[in-house]
Amino acid sequence: MLHSHIRSRPRSALVLGLVAIGVALGLPTSSTQATVPGDNGRIAFSSDRAGNIEIYSMRPNGSHVRRLTSNPRFDGLPSYSPNGRWIVFERSLGPNNEIFKMRSDGSHIRRLTHEKASDAVPQFAPGGHKIIFESNRGGDYELVTMRANGWHKRWLTRNKTDDVSPTYSPKGVTIAFARTTSDHTAKILTMRANGSHVKQLTGGGDFNGSPSFSPNGGSIAFQSDRRGAPNVFNMRANGTHVRRLTHSDDFEPDPHFSPNGHKIAFVSGRDGDFEIFTIHPDGSHPRQLTKNQGFDAFPSWQTR
Repeated sequence: MLHSHIRSRPRSALVLGLVAIGVALGLPTSSTQATVPGDNGRIAFSSDRAGNIEIYSMRPNGSHVRRLTSNPRFDGLPSYSPNGRWIVFERSLGPNNEIFKMRSDGSHIRRLTHEKASDAVPQFAPGGHKIIFESNRGGDYELVTMRANGWHKRWLTRNKTDDVSPTYSPKGVTIAFARTTSDHTAKILTMRANGSHVKQLTGGGDFNGSPSFSPNGGSIAFQSDRRGAPNVFNMRANGTHVRRLTHSDDFEPDPHFSPNGHKIAFVSGRDGDFEIFTIHPDGSHPRQLTKNQGFDAFPSWQTR
């Protein structure tokens, strides 16, 4: 069973990542990544095609797959640095998960966090000097930043709900993230990079998560189960003009804009397992990038 290879996460985090997939299989929360404008490079992703969840990369058309990590437990949730030379990721160390960094070819792996609690879902700020992540060291998941070398940690949120899946706007001024509520739904919010001026973008009794800014910062792709299984939606950065991009009864979550803004990568269960697809920002031209009997998910675009 796939779930035997993946570490357990709280339900509130699961539904914000691969929502119903996580509920069924115990998957981690969704990856996130600041979309830095530029040319499309490789796509890093998580896969259990070799029997254990590891990090791989491939060309934007799905070819030339390379394995980047080898760990007996779990390596996943990759996110490229703005210059494309580094990847931050999450590694299971037994009872908890920590944040690591490596070069984009898988070399020079370095541990950045050392906690008894779990630190997860890291991503670089657009300038590359800072990393944001979610941590449950306070009892629930909150958003924390640190320098790219792991020093000078700072809490951006502190409340009694889970704040997860943070992503920076292209200029690094705004952070979009997902927050659970007392009625067990999840909403997308934004705040300034210092944690101030929090604004709610989505409402209703739905699970919304995995926000991803377009390269020009004008729109946010996200996942929502507002019409059944989680699908990909898009909205303006102020929360207006919501549009559904995928129309499937299967799970289609975890959208990520490409650096040139011409495509959105996402995860789909339409062929019976979980593969990585792309679509155009208007929802057209779906294309399958991975195809195997394993689990492929959590795509992250490299900027060139």
